[in-house]
Amino acid sequence: MGCHYIPQKYLRGFTGPSRPHALWQFDKKMQRYSTEPVSISKIAQRRSFYDLQTEQSLNDQVERPGNRVLDKLRSGNLSLRDEERRHLSAYIATMLRRVPYHRAKAEALAPGVLKSITSELREQIGEYAGAGELSGETAAKRLAEVDAAEAKYAAQMPDEVRDQINSPWPTGEIIDLVYHMSWRFIIADGFQYFVVTDNPAFFFECCGLGTKSSELTFPISSSLALFGSWTPVGQSNAIRSETQFVKEANRRLISTAFRFIYSRDKTDWICKVASKAQPHLSRIMW
Repeated sequence: MGCHYIPQKYLRGFTGPSRPHALWQFDKKMQRYSTEPVSISKIAQRRSFYDLQTEQSLNDQVERPGNRVLDKLRSGNLSLRDEERRHLSAYIATMLRRVPYHRAKAEALAPGVLKSITSELREQIGEYAGAGELSGETAAKRLAEVDAAEAKYAAQMPDEVRDQINSPWPTGEIIDLVYHMSWRFIIADGFQYFVVTDNPAFFFECCGLGTKSSELTFPISSSLALFGSWTPVGQSNAIRSETQFVKEANRRLISTAFRFIYSRDKTDWICKVASKAQPHLSRIMW
């Protein structure tokens, strides 16, 4: 058994009453469902994804306090104390980093970051040489060193960078942004329900989390999802079952699934949404 990058306790909130310990798994890459519901113990996990110390720290520092808040929200009590809001903010912020999607995204950006750094170094060396602060011989030597370093790190990522990419810990700034957003809870009733994926916390990457256009979507259970924005909340932070919100949340979540989508039912609409390379995602005007 591997390390769960999505906690099992969290996933249980998306099961149905007839199968409380299993979910249907849709493979976005292969465009097909599992042949039968898959045990939660076997999904959203990968061998050696974390070391044992990190896994234990995640359990103690993030999951246990976060689970108490999830239990409260799933019971129908949507009024959170300040401490509970802080725990859930840390839980969501950690979910942004602890998943394969984040690692893949960071690894894809790494070559561009390396190129940018070495380009700046070459430019600085040229400026120093032009100003007479470096001799031609010294400048040539420094440029050769930059070339060698670029070739070395392009072939093998430095351990420090790899460790930073693999770290599941969010910055305090990210936790604070999630905490200070306006939170609205969407309640899905009847036939509607929220899915969950192997990348459960969605935000528009072009906006980040700290701009006036930022939006955060995080499903709490198959019947409850948190929507964060910077638009102030009115008299109530709970909105009951408006189809457009449920559909939009699911489109968002499916669009950034790294590979797997999990749901209580096996349905055609998940296949249709997952088959779109660039599904249309809408902003919500609160």
